[in-house]
Amino acid sequence: MIVMACLFACVAAVNYMQTLFDKGDMKRALQVVRDFKGASGATIQEALEARHGAARSGEISWEIGIQSSCYGVMRLTATVPLKEANPQVYRFDVDLVRNGIHPADDHGRELLHDMNEVPGNSAAGGTVPKAEGDTTSPHREERRP
Repeated sequence: MIVMACLFACVAAVNYMQTLFDKGDMKRALQVVRDFKGASGATIQEALEARHGAARSGEISWEIGIQSSCYGVMRLTATVPLKEANPQVYRFDVDLVRNGIHPADDHGRELLHDMNEVPGNSAAGGTVPKAEGDTTSPHREERRP
């Protein structure tokens, strides 16, 4: 009976600790996205607001999910309400280990591409070339010291 109680307490403690780690990762992923700036100098939030003029920061909703707890990859989904159409959804994968943002759908890819374009310089913003066999478009990866 004591062994079962100890086992239950250990499982509960590990589950509680994992929940705390997950919440911290979600908070950090959202901060990485909020701090990310493209070559244009705009953040993702500002780029979404500029792209959808009617959307203000309070109207854009963010959802965060865990893609891989072991590899530190979180999926962020930005939903922008539109006046006369279904909401526009943008998805990004945030790599917490490498501190990088990667598009997870076509809308996210277009937004990151547009943020990294500077007139007269298609390579501005630190774009990363495609890896061999990569079928996605190049993306900018932000690294911190």
